[in-house]
Amino acid sequence: MKINKRLQFNKGSGEFVAFSVVAPLILSIVIMMCAYIQLTVAIREITNALSVSGRSAAVCTSFEDAEAQSLLVAQSAITDRNISNISIKIEYASGYTEWERGSIILVTIYADVDTVAPFLTSGTRSRTMVVTVEGRN
Repeated sequence: MKINKRLQFNKGSGEFVAFSVVAPLILSIVIMMCAYIQLTVAIREITNALSVSGRSAAVCTSFEDAEAQSLLVAQSAITDRNISNISIKIEYASGYTEWERGSIILVTIYADVDTVAPFLTSGTRSRTMVVTVEGRN
């Protein structure tokens, strides 16, 4: 009795070949969609943290106090574990040089965002907000 071990590529085998060629492309698209969703959620959380940290800077009594307080507020407002290295930069808007009521400052938050597609969507993101100082007479 002779056993034929030859592979038979008959009708229907083309679908498996086509799927094996297209599957990495489909998987890449799904990964990119997940990365952009992660990025969108992270940017929304950074923007929300900027809002509360800007408000906390506005009611402080000094520039140094505003830097320290707004950083603490931003770090506590961000809970996403894909966001790290949070920092705050506060600077006077043009024309303002002293911390007094009515002065305008720019509050910028910087944070590193990690996603499932590190080569395209991960990296440092920043957002800036204009704030009017309310904390000192």
